[in-house]
Amino acid sequence: MFGKLKKEQMVNKMTAEELFEQGEAYQAQNPEKAFQYYFQAANMGDSKAMQKVAQCYLYQGRGAEFDIEKSAYWYEKAAESGEVKAMAMLAWHYMAGIAVSQSDDTARKWMEKAIETGDEKTAMVVKRELDDYENRKSVVTALFQTAVEMGGIPSK
Repeated sequence: MFGKLKKEQMVNKMTAEELFEQGEAYQAQNPEKAFQYYFQAANMGDSKAMQKVAQCYLYQGRGAEFDIEKSAYWYEKAAESGEVKAMAMLAWHYMAGIAVSQSDDTARKWMEKAIETGDEKTAMVVKRELDDYENRKSVVTALFQTAVEMGGIPSK
């Protein structure tokens, strides 16, 4: 009991960055524990952790039960905080109209922001998707619909 209480006190004193790093350390061997660290860091405002929480809700075996609405919520928070990959994923949510109201304008807005904000590699990938928007839209919609049916996107 004393050991558990002391450990909880230590966790409560950790910064968001330290909590995120703990999540990274546990991701491979204990995804559930990693998710707990990510979630705490996300609630403290860590944008990388917000993105990880979104991923945990979207992908199977990432430490959280599949929840597409929570995934979209956390991708939006991360995107608003400047996380480029979250911007791209949020655009996918808007493309497909899964967990958010379908909006081509909003999807394109997030894709354009990802291109402006992101590194060259990310910008190139997102630009290719934006240039081929209509074809990508059907692929993304099918992916999300399959995820909903399967209870998450299978992890790699």
